[in-house]
Amino acid sequence: MNFQKFTIFYVVFFTVFTQTTIARTDVQNCPAGHTITKTFSSGSEWSLCWNEEIKQGVVLSNVKFATPGNNLTSVLAEASVSQIQTDFDDGSPQLFSVTTNGLGDSSLVNLSSPDCAGGQLIRNDSNKAVLCQKTKSMGYIWKNGAQHRQGEFLELFSISKANSINYIVSWRLYENGVFEPAIGMSGVLSKFGSNSVYGWPVADNSRIATSFTNHYFWRLDFDIDASGDNDLLEQIESIPSADNLKKSKVITPIQTEKALSANPVNKVFWRVRDGSQQNSNVGFISYELGLLNYAHQAKGNNSEPWLNNDLFVTLYNPCEQFAVKNSTQNGCAENVSQFVSGQNINQKDIVTWYRASYHHLPRDEDIGQVVTRWISLKLIPRDWSSSNPM
Repeated sequence: MNFQKFTIFYVVFFTVFTQTTIARTDVQNCPAGHTITKTFSSGSEWSLCWNEEIKQGVVLSNVKFATPGNNLTSVLAEASVSQIQTDFDDGSPQLFSVTTNGLGDSSLVNLSSPDCAGGQLIRNDSNKAVLCQKTKSMGYIWKNGAQHRQGEFLELFSISKANSINYIVSWRLYENGVFEPAIGMSGVLSKFGSNSVYGWPVADNSRIATSFTNHYFWRLDFDIDASGDNDLLEQIESIPSADNLKKSKVITPIQTEKALSANPVNKVFWRVRDGSQQNSNVGFISYELGLLNYAHQAKGNNSEPWLNNDLFVTLYNPCEQFAVKNSTQNGCAENVSQFVSGQNINQKDIVTWYRASYHHLPRDEDIGQVVTRWISLKLIPRDWSSSNPM
C-alpha cells in the first residue's frame, strides 16, 4: 500500500459514520469487529473487512481469497455500490438513491433474526444489526459421471430503504473463488399515473403503475496479489468467422482509461490480471468480469453518457467515488464518463465501474409487495491456480 492510501485511511477511520468519501483500509487496520473470514471444508478461504458509509452503505475492502493449502491473495482493495439511478417511463424526475438518500446510516434496516434465519447478525458501532452473514449451498462445483463435488458460498447482505423501495445489497463469496455482487429490489409500488403506455393497470380502479428502469453501478477497485499498482486490463473476444463455423480468440490490452461495451456476437469479456504473479503453469493470475444477462445491458438516455457503456475502467483516484452525482470538489469530475480522460492504466492501480440496468414493467403480482428482482455480476478466477483446486 502506498503512502497516499495510508493517509486517506486515517482520515476516514476516525470519521467513519460522518464522511461520505470512502477510502481503502489495510488489513491490519480494519476496525475491531469488522473483519470477516470464512474457511470452507475444502480448505479454501475468504477474508475481508467491512465498513459502513452514509452514502454507499456497507462497503467491502481488503477482499482476499485462498485456494486449499495456499495463502490468502488479494483480489479487491474495495467494492461498493456507487449509484442506483431510477428513470421513470413517463419522464418524471429521476432518483439517485445513493447520493440523495444514501444506502447507509438511517437508510440501513435494523435486521432481525427472521431476516437472517440460519445466519449471524453483525452489528455496527452503534449496535444496529446492519449485516447478515450466512453460509449457503451452491450445488455442484463440478461433476464427472459418478464423481462430483458440492460446494458452498458465504453471503453477506444488508437492506437499505430508499423511499418505498427496499434494496437488498448482497455479496456472495463462493468456495471456488467466484465473487458475486448482487442487488435485489423489493418494497411497495408508489408511483402511479393515468396513461397506460407508461405502465400497467394493476388495480380494479384502473390505476396505472408507472414503469421504470433501475441503473445499478458497482465500483470495483482491484488489487491483484501483493500490490494493486501493477495490474492490467485485457479485453477477450471470440470472433466468429463469416460462416459462423469457427471463432478466433483475440486478446486486446486496454492501456488507457476506456468506456467499454459488451458484444454478445463476439462474446466479449474482460479480465484484470497481475503484472508479474503467475501460477505454476506460467499463467498470470487474474479475475474475469462476466456479464450474466445481456438484456440487463440496455443503453440509457443518449444525453447521459454514463449510461451508454457497460464497463468503465479508470486509474484510481480517491475523489472518484460515485458513478453519477460525484462531488466536483477538489477538481474531481461529476460522473464516470468524465473520469475516463485517457490516463495510462497499464500496470497501474485499476478501478472498474460496472453498470447493469433493469426495466421493471409492473404486474398484478407486485400489488401489496413487489416481487424481489435480482441483478448481479460475477468475478471469476482465471488462471488463479494451475489446475482445478476443488
